[in-house]
Amino acid sequence: MTDGAPAELRPPAPVRHEILRATYACIARAGLARVTVEDAAREAGVSRATVYRHFPGGRDELVRDTVGHEVAHFFLDLADAVAGAPTVAAVLEEALLHAHAAVTEHEVLQKLLATEPDRLLPNLTLEANRLLPPIAEFLEPHLRRLHLRAGVEVSAAAEYVARMVLSLVGSPGRWDLTDRHEVAELVRCELLAGIVGGGGPVPAPPAGPVAGRPPAHRTRPAAVGDPAPPDVGGPDDAEGRVVAAALVCLSRWGIAKTSLEDIAREAGVSRATAYRLFPGGKDTVLDATLAAELVRFTTELRARLDGAADLEALLVRGVTFSSQALAGHAALQYLLAHEPEQLLPHVSFGRFDQLLAATSSIVAPQLAAFVGDRALRTGEWATRLVLSYAAAPSPTYDLTDEGSARCFVRTHLLPGLPGDGCP
Repeated sequence: MTDGAPAELRPPAPVRHEILRATYACIARAGLARVTVEDAAREAGVSRATVYRHFPGGRDELVRDTVGHEVAHFFLDLADAVAGAPTVAAVLEEALLHAHAAVTEHEVLQKLLATEPDRLLPNLTLEANRLLPPIAEFLEPHLRRLHLRAGVEVSAAAEYVARMVLSLVGSPGRWDLTDRHEVAELVRCELLAGIVGGGGPVPAPPAGPVAGRPPAHRTRPAAVGDPAPPDVGGPDDAEGRVVAAALVCLSRWGIAKTSLEDIAREAGVSRATAYRLFPGGKDTVLDATLAAELVRFTTELRARLDGAADLEALLVRGVTFSSQALAGHAALQYLLAHEPEQLLPHVSFGRFDQLLAATSSIVAPQLAAFVGDRALRTGEWATRLVLSYAAAPSPTYDLTDEGSARCFVRTHLLPGLPGDGCP
């Protein structure tokens, strides 16, 4: 498997490999925060200068590349584990079963997730996104063995399946990845239903920038996350003004550099007033800001979904609005770009499962009218995909664009829902 693996998954050169192995051993013993270049050099039996020659960025580069090396090694082992699977469905089933067990039983990973998630998850998420293309490349020859639906491009199908696998490995949500029957249903109904033969041809993505890599800047309607919504923080609502001001400050400076004084100044109130309104100080303001944003998002999403004539319209509305809200949320985008350690621990692994459950429960009442008791799983599936494509933009789909989102829903979501052979 290694010889034919994509370049990103191949082992590094011997000296570099030994340094990475030594760094991992140090992390396993002492954790991420305490590992040093000197520790790694001593463990590897090389000089400090040798470490810097291979990792000129020092400790940060060394830790980042060690995480990347372990992630690549994980997927190399996964590829070996599925090498003898006779069908594409079997490859994916074995991959999910094996990967879930490996993650659950990985002592060092579980220790770091419990003790240092803020240090681990930014690097882990970055590496997972970086490995999306090579994993898709690995899947392509397997998918070529299938009788694909008319109009399905192998590269786009491989990218979609790779995203689903990466997401499910860390956060299975409502699926029990220890149950072979459930995993087989998951593969059939959520990974392959829109790809394999049967049903009508797949609609072509809209022409223009949507069909290529999404543009760097998108125009969008006003959405959740605009720093100063007109219905929040009126002249007689000091609490609302403080919450709206916190959102503005977060979009400018992030969490670490924003102080309660900054928020009070932006809100036009004194520091003493801010403390009187939020006795816990900055942390209490941030909690209130998050709660207000969630209420606003939920209210607006439900309003967008109300009145949808059919399941397709409902899904397209939900996917498009949610993607626009994420892309246009200035504070969220600042945190992702500059302070991922503040955000990612709350939206990864077990916390991501909680987010999937909460979001699916929001849209379940509208979905239930069309998919019955599959509403929660459908909501979870759509949420998983929206967040995946928001975190790592696709060359095929721009889910902030209604036409592209409609093509995506018709290709990947609708074929896996009840009425098309799936329960």
